[in-house]
Amino acid sequence: MLDQRPVPRRHGSNPFSGPAKVDFCRRMQQENWRELADLYGISAAERASFPHGEQVAALWDLVESRRRLDELPDHLDELGHTHLAEALRDSVVDAPVPAVTRVAGAGLGIRPASAAGARRRLLIVEDNDVLGRTLLNRLRPQFDCTLVRNFDEWEQLTVDGPPDFDGALVDRHLAETMNDGLGLHILEYLKQYTDTRSVLMTADTPPGFESDTIARYGVVGVYRKGEGQAGINVRSMIERLFGPGD
Repeated sequence: MLDQRPVPRRHGSNPFSGPAKVDFCRRMQQENWRELADLYGISAAERASFPHGEQVAALWDLVESRRRLDELPDHLDELGHTHLAEALRDSVVDAPVPAVTRVAGAGLGIRPASAAGARRRLLIVEDNDVLGRTLLNRLRPQFDCTLVRNFDEWEQLTVDGPPDFDGALVDRHLAETMNDGLGLHILEYLKQYTDTRSVLMTADTPPGFESDTIARYGVVGVYRKGEGQAGINVRSMIERLFGPGD
């Protein structure tokens, strides 16, 4: 029997839980997302502006900006994607933040000072084994580092709720195809549920990309791989996260 539970509207434009978008984008990217764009009346010009390999995420963002995400399960039913529709309906939550214990000041744009002598906690998201280990080895003496090499490890890290980091270095792509954009999903999660300062690492920075990324994902900077003489300038990234002298 077709599940036609209505999706309730709530304050804000996204009625679904945090991981719902990531799951939807990964699964819908294998389907004909253009049919979904047709149902929403998205123009050819708007579709042409979607980044290659990230069209479904861009479609979601556009629909969310128009406050029409609650229509998504019904549209998916119309297209025969009932499994995706049911997954979204099951993800509807009453509150925008997962039920976890947050540190004092979380969600208010401030971070409580660490205990005297405590090292800053740093998240490193990098699928390239050599680069990931390089960052880990160079930063571990100064920071309490956690290395995430793929999206499965990220899901394991967040299974009990948002992690608590002072800063994050996040690679844009986490697959060999270099067209997944999964790092952007991680940045969106960090922006929505934590106070973590983040830097995006990427090899490709087309015109306007940095300003758009800062505006959309709240990063403090975009690091273009290759800026350093050895392929990576660790000091440059850390200064973007915490300021000179760290």
